[in-house]
Amino acid sequence: MFATMLMLGLLAATAITSALVQFSRDGYRRTPAI
Repeated sequence: MFATMLMLGLLAATAITSALVQFSRDGYRRTPAI
């Protein structure tokens, strides 16, 4: 159960990081669809 929570947390962190990187790379011209 702990492993599942850890994997979900890691997946969420990866998605958030990738969204932030894409947003900053876009030059703040448009807001990312969340």
